[in-house]
Amino acid sequence: MKFNTAIAAMMSLVNQFYDTKPSRGDMKQLLMLLSPFAPHFAEELWEVQGFEGSAMAQPWPTYDESKTVESVKELAVQINGKLRSTVTVPADAEDDVVVEAAKADAKVRKAMEGMALVRTIVVKNKLVNLILKPAK
Repeated sequence: MKFNTAIAAMMSLVNQFYDTKPSRGDMKQLLMLLSPFAPHFAEELWEVQGFEGSAMAQPWPTYDESKTVESVKELAVQINGKLRSTVTVPADAEDDVVVEAAKADAKVRKAMEGMALVRTIVVKNKLVNLILKPAK
């Protein structure tokens, strides 16, 4: 595992700890990831947590790619090619769901006032572009 990837994984884990209380296994994983970069600190915390042996002597944690799959995506919402907002939708949502979520956004609703929707362009899991023209 590359250095940058290891740091990113460690920071992601720490950010999760802010959202949910970490389990004992989570702490063990964090200390194993931390041990090459801050060995004295990691060993001290390892001992305080009551783990057996040494953090440095543990095998490197395995990578489970299934845990990195995002369940939601944040998509850019453009009106006539200009970014107006972003919406969060389930990953791989159908185009009509994405368009409805975009239309429901407050900034988009305001921009659509007095305009007619001509066309919608959806780039899967990236953006939705609403093409508008003045209503007659």
